[in-house]
Amino acid sequence: MKIKQLNIVGFGKLINKQVNLSDEMTLVFGVNEAGKSTMYHFIKTMLFGFPRKNASLQSYEPREQALFGGEMVVDHPVYGELTIKRFKTENKGKAIVVLANGSQADEAFLQDMLAPLNEELFDEVFRLDQNQLQSLASLSEENLQKQLLNIGLVGSKKLVEFQENNLKLADQVYRPRGKNPKLNQQLEEYEGLKQQLVQKENEEKVYQKKLFDRDNLMDEINEAQLFLQEERQLTDKLGRRINHFDDWLRFAELKSEVEKIEIDLDDETLGMYHKAYQKYQILDEQERRLTEEQLLHSAKTDSEELAYYLNNEEQFRQYQQDRSLVESFARDVEQLKRSLADKQEEIATLKNHLKIEDIEESFYPENKGLKEIQALAVRELKLQKNYQEQRERERDLLQQKEKAVATELEVRQVSAPVDYKYLYGAFAFSILALGFSMIIKMKWFALAFGLLGLGLLGYFLYQFFGKKETEDPQQELLALLDQQMTKNSDWLTNLDQEAYKIKVEKQAYAGIYQFNQEKTAEQWLDEINLRERLFDMQVTTQEMIESIAENEKYLEDYLANHSWLVERFGVKVSEMPAKLSEVTNHIHLMQQKQQQYLLENSDTYQIFDSLKNARQQRKTLINQFRPRLQQYGMTTFEELPAFIKKQEAQQLAKNQLEHQQRLITPNFNPEATYDLEQLTAKQAEQATKIKALEQQLKDKQEAYDALNYAIERMEEDSSLAELYQMEANLRGEINSVQDEWIVHKLVAQLSQDIQDVMGSEQLPQLLNVCSDYFNDLTLGNYQYCLFEKGQLVAQHAKGKKFTLSELSTGTKDQLYMSMRLAFLTIHSDDRLAPLLIDDSWLHYDYQRKIALFKALHKLSRHVQVICFSSDITLKEFAETYQVDMLNL
Repeated sequence: MKIKQLNIVGFGKLINKQVNLSDEMTLVFGVNEAGKSTMYHFIKTMLFGFPRKNASLQSYEPREQALFGGEMVVDHPVYGELTIKRFKTENKGKAIVVLANGSQADEAFLQDMLAPLNEELFDEVFRLDQNQLQSLASLSEENLQKQLLNIGLVGSKKLVEFQENNLKLADQVYRPRGKNPKLNQQLEEYEGLKQQLVQKENEEKVYQKKLFDRDNLMDEINEAQLFLQEERQLTDKLGRRINHFDDWLRFAELKSEVEKIEIDLDDETLGMYHKAYQKYQILDEQERRLTEEQLLHSAKTDSEELAYYLNNEEQFRQYQQDRSLVESFARDVEQLKRSLADKQEEIATLKNHLKIEDIEESFYPENKGLKEIQALAVRELKLQKNYQEQRERERDLLQQKEKAVATELEVRQVSAPVDYKYLYGAFAFSILALGFSMIIKMKWFALAFGLLGLGLLGYFLYQFFGKKETEDPQQELLALLDQQMTKNSDWLTNLDQEAYKIKVEKQAYAGIYQFNQEKTAEQWLDEINLRERLFDMQVTTQEMIESIAENEKYLEDYLANHSWLVERFGVKVSEMPAKLSEVTNHIHLMQQKQQQYLLENSDTYQIFDSLKNARQQRKTLINQFRPRLQQYGMTTFEELPAFIKKQEAQQLAKNQLEHQQRLITPNFNPEATYDLEQLTAKQAEQATKIKALEQQLKDKQEAYDALNYAIERMEEDSSLAELYQMEANLRGEINSVQDEWIVHKLVAQLSQDIQDVMGSEQLPQLLNVCSDYFNDLTLGNYQYCLFEKGQLVAQHAKGKKFTLSELSTGTKDQLYMSMRLAFLTIHSDDRLAPLLIDDSWLHYDYQRKIALFKALHKLSRHVQVICFSSDITLKEFAETYQVDMLNL
């Protein structure tokens, strides 16, 4: 942040004054009391507000009738150019911030905008005056080291002061070998008190033991009381169970009855059965009365057949409705029986052809079985083919061997064996003769015997090698043929083994599916179509038998329900089509006679018609209610009264069971079973157990009372209790003081940690920048500021290094100034505030002043610098270097 303009309405002696400030360096020049400090405090007030009234602080409220305050225009890195307005009498002294777009913000916005800059940081970091330099002279070597490092790293000495203050407070609370600190005194007092306690406790070990025993005994008494209470409750429950055992027996009896209930109807369904039976009784009584009247009139008829027809006209009418269906079933039975006979004849033929002994057993392989037989057929065909090939090869090999043997015999006969002893003798004679001729020097004899010897030798070699060449090929051929025959024999052995496996598998399949083992698997497959045909016919035959049985069952049931067909007409299932025709003809005849009878006796028609209607209603009721009757195993309405009575009895038993369960639940578990003898024995056992527990509790209570009395007597000496109380109080005080000491130590350590972290991160850069400023301020006498072995040292241009204690006061000031300027340079990108300097160089000589002014001018490239001074040297410097200057 840079300050662009000050509009001072009224602040101290400055009234209605407008000041424009440079972005880099501005010199505010004026003699003493001209208003330089007033302008600094105006800037500070604009930023952080009017100070509270304090007698020790100078008041800058204008004496003239001017408003106390003014405006300040600043350039912020985020919000741009804005105006801060603050007047003591307006807005309770709070600032009004006018942004570049004309909108206004409040004091809270201003402080958020300035953060982390606050009033304390502004005074410590961005203000430089003579007082700060003068304070260095009183610092020790160690403190000066810390302060310079913190000024360079943090920009302020507050962190060091804060750390030292906490260390000082911690030492005031406790020092390891101290005596006066509060915690040291308390620990010494606590140690003495502990010794007294140990001495007193050693004297009262018996007391401690008794306390321990009393506590244990009290726990045992409480447990015994609780256990005794539980046992008494159990005994009471056993007594109630014995007293109400008859109720439980009644409950068990009712529960057994209810569990046996198979049919349980609700009240609505049972009422429906009641109404249906009442209606049935009314219709049955009406039919009975009308039937009696009909019989009286039927007695007047001449034909018994007509009388029967008139009395049972409804059943004849029903028969006529059923006739077509019944005849259809009868015709189907006859047709199925004829087809069945044909199928059975064909089955017998196929069975005989396929040699199947039992058709009821499995004979047709399906799916997996068929695939396995197909695979077996392939293996069997392959085996037969391999057998044929190997047999043919075996015959070929035998023929070749016979030829080879014959050839060998012929060779042996042609080349008769040579008697080599005569050949050897002739050869030896030739050699001897040759030698003798050479001795006697008869050349022709020698030549003749020599040629004879060579001839004998040639003949010998021919006989030997020629015979061998003739014999060797024949022997090799015979050996090869023997080898091939052996190999072929091995093949045949393997084929025999495979044949045996196939035979075993065929035996298994033949046993399962009734195949002829003498046939091949391929022949079995040829039979599959016939077997499939036989299988389908067997299934069809079975279906036909079942259909015949179902149809005959229907016809038998029909005749059973219409027994009059059997009784009056002799209808049988086997002769049903013909008999049904007779019944139909009889009905037609009776209908004709009925018409004639009604014409002659019209007065009886009404009775017949009423009876017909009554029977129809009764039949309708029966048909409608038959499924409900059959649902519970009844066939007629006459069974309903007993069924209803049974259901009412079951409902009564269920109600009684619910009542009885509510009655026994407080004392019994409805799901459990009980035995009176076991309950009585358990009650007696509980009584004995409770008596023993009561005696044990009594003994424990007496022991507790005696022990408690002894403890009370021992506690009359209250010194131990007082010591315990004193020890507890002192321990609480020690903990409180200890917490205070720990806080101070932790805060001091945290401050040190912060310095260490910042030092490790920023120290190299800080020392580089500081060295540049230090070299400028000392006019090149000192080139570097270094940090070695935990100490700041200054390196002279000649190479010698000096500790801080070895530096002059002026050089220390220059090192301090270098640290301040280095910190501001490093953090110039933050643009928190300008640097305000108030005559910090009055004791400098001319050269050192010029060096400082140059350093400030160098800093102003990064940080706005505002100098408040009455020094003519600085004024001349500003004029020379064209620095903006304001004369007060």
